[in-house]
Amino acid sequence: MALGATAELLPANAYRIRAGDARDLKRLHQLLFNASQPEYIAVAGGLEQARALGPVVNLLQALLRGSQTFVCEAHSGIVGMIETREGGRDVRHTLVPLWRAAWRLLHTYGVSRLPGIVRRMQLRARLEFAAVPGAYHLTQLAVDPQVRGRGMGAALLRHAEADARRRGFRRISLTTGSANPACKLFEREGFRIVAQRSDAEFTRLTASAGRFLMTKELYG
Repeated sequence: MALGATAELLPANAYRIRAGDARDLKRLHQLLFNASQPEYIAVAGGLEQARALGPVVNLLQALLRGSQTFVCEAHSGIVGMIETREGGRDVRHTLVPLWRAAWRLLHTYGVSRLPGIVRRMQLRARLEFAAVPGAYHLTQLAVDPQVRGRGMGAALLRHAEADARRRGFRRISLTTGSANPACKLFEREGFRIVAQRSDAEFTRLTASAGRFLMTKELYG
């Protein structure tokens, strides 16, 4: 989740937020992986590898029950997205998608470089947090670099919060890198850091001090 510098806000009538569908997948992949965060690029082993690894990430995330994607659409097309799921849900043990993910990894890195990416992914996994039971969890937030700082990220967060309230959730959670500029946005929108994890080897690899678990209580 990474956003950019402040610019003039877009008026509310200049965009709409709707539920995403299968027709949006190509554009969502571009938003998520064409301008990847430095942490993700370091784990993947480079920008091109990060872009190639995107379908693997999508496949694994597709195994999560209860996921929902909302997209922000302006006159130029989709300019942002947010993905959510219910906290505490487990990954489905579906062999076909897992084998497809493994094949993509092998195709991207080859046999000789495969141990390296596996090791880096293990380092990243050390900093993962357990799901917050009963929480509405935000798994992805991405905004086109051309419109960052114009209110799209905040609008998507508020739309997700409204969806969480409609569904009866009392808490929202997310995890993010400690160096992510979007941390300031999350704090402005009422999220607070409740846990932090760090790992010296991961910091040497990514120049990131660690990862945050942030939550927001939904009162009223």
